[in-house]
Amino acid sequence: MEYEAVIQTVLDEIDNRITENIRVFELARAANYSAYHFCRVFTELTGTPVLAYVTRRKLEYALYDLSRGKRVIDAAAEYGFETRGVHKSF
Repeated sequence: MEYEAVIQTVLDEIDNRITENIRVFELARAANYSAYHFCRVFTELTGTPVLAYVTRRKLEYALYDLSRGKRVIDAAAEYGFETRGVHKSF
């Protein structure tokens, strides 16, 4: 299978699992590549590192949901964006 076809399959997998905590090693395993080789091929073909791509897709999905009236807190929770470590001082 050519690299382009493998990466397209991974891109589809990312979209199908967009609300999950997606890990590089899981995507690499799905592509039958080592994590190192997978990251190199992915970045070369997409121009974006794997986790940066996943984050961007999650933001795109969340933005779409927000434009359709979903509350910010609900979209953030659905796509795995958290506010850990944020402290309010009054």
